Amino acid sequence: MNPRHAGTETADTLIRSFVPLTLQYQYVPEQDISSSVVGQNNVTLLWIDVAGFTPLCKRLMSDPVNGVEKITGMLRHHYDHVLAQVAAHGGEPLFFAGDGVMVAWPGSRFHGSNGALLAISCAQSIMSTRTTVNDKAEPLSLHLIVSSGAWHLSKLESAHEKLLVSFFGDAFTDLSLASKIKAPNQVLLSNNLDAYLPESLTREPLGPNAQVVTGMAVVNELPGISLPTLSEQGLSEMKLFIPRTLSFPLNEEHLKWKAEIRPVTIVFLRLPNIGNTSEENLQRLKRFAELATPLVTKYDGLLNQLWMDEKESNMLICFGPPPSAHFDNADRAVRMGFEIHHLLRRSGIHNSIGISSGMAYCGIIGNNLFRQYTVIGDVVNLAAHIAGIKRNEIFCDKSTYVIANKSVNFSGQVMASVRGRT
Repeated sequence: MNPRHAGTETADTLIRSFVPLTLQYQYVPEQDISSSVVGQNNVTLLWIDVAGFTPLCKRLMSDPVNGVEKITGMLRHHYDHVLAQVAAHGGEPLFFAGDGVMVAWPGSRFHGSNGALLAISCAQSIMSTRTTVNDKAEPLSLHLIVSSGAWHLSKLESAHEKLLVSFFGDAFTDLSLASKIKAPNQVLLSNNLDAYLPESLTREPLGPNAQVVTGMAVVNELPGISLPTLSEQGLSEMKLFIPRTLSFPLNEEHLKWKAEIRPVTIVFLRLPNIGNTSEENLQRLKRFAELATPLVTKYDGLLNQLWMDEKESNMLICFGPPPSAHFDNADRAVRMGFEIHHLLRRSGIHNSIGISSGMAYCGIIGNNLFRQYTVIGDVVNLAAHIAGIKRNEIFCDKSTYVIANKSVNFSGQVMASVRGRT
């Protein structure tokens, strides 16, 4: 093989690894990629996360010498195993959220019953062969949840002329409802999967919205993954999904050493979904993004995620990871949050904002099947909880207040309990 061609092929592999496979299919030659909303039929989803990873990560981050290496090693070992099983079962990773990953078996490529059985079989294979341990070599428990239903994906314009992809639909709503029940190391199913499963696959009710699988899913053949051939235009546009934290040309070795523990300020925005349909709420989400992203660019923040769940539309903005690292991260976050909050209110969009500051693990998780830049830590969860204190208000934690009050006028202090904190 020509060395130059080999280098190009490697670069293309790295670029496409930041784009969900289900979106890559929209970039095949002669495919229309002009639409920002891609209609989908039903899908089977599998959510996988590590139980108790946030407090584990917090403990390891206190080790300034070996903490980042230990966290990176655990995540790499865990996801190399998980994604290998996902690929073997034909699953398509959609996104990471914290230490968790969402995987899809689209109805366009898998019949409902086949996709459901593959997802359950994948979850059971991950559980039966898992080797995920903490830094003390103690096994870590997993949460595994399977759901099914309608879905859509949407390409959204982000800050700094970047693109994000967002997923929404009944399948995600039902998975969220089922996830309220915690059953580590068991495979949970949303109730709407009943129509796709054979009676021979035994299961038992577990609360009003979920069942636990008690039998083994039987799959005759594992489909594996087939990567689509992409158009030149498609590959070019895919570069817009690469986060600002990375620079071109991409290098796989460089990605492996991108992880770090650093101070960050998180801005979490919530908008209530008031539309009668997912499509109406999507239009509100797009309007929300159109108004907010210029201010993210103005204050040089990192727009990390933009998504819609069963109750709200959400935006996660981060200050801290380069090139969004500034000596006044907290000031920028508060000023930006204030401007976004009041701009949305003047536009008739009710919103709630939570801001928190602290240490976080920042880095790339995943591999060539799918990877994503992520920020993991209690500081992220805290911002989300603060945004839920009171509707249509903006609040921050004490750490942010202590840093920013010298240059920002605050109206007063409010004592609030947030998941065991005050």
